[in-house]
Amino acid sequence: MVVEIDRSSHDKKVDYDRIRQEYLGSFGLLVFRITDFDVNNNLTVVMKELENFIIYHYRFNHLDY
Repeated sequence: MVVEIDRSSHDKKVDYDRIRQEYLGSFGLLVFRITDFDVNNNLTVVMKELENFIIYHYRFNHLDY
């Protein structure tokens, strides 16, 4: 899993992000993307969104031990 914090200047890098995300995905990595504004001003919300992302993408339906 990759956590990417985007800055406001990041808006112009959409194509780069798409290519990079496809590359990371080829290794089985998922990208959780957030803005630096949200990290600085809404950290509680960011943490909840990150938790939900992890649960959705990495939860186990059952455990076989």
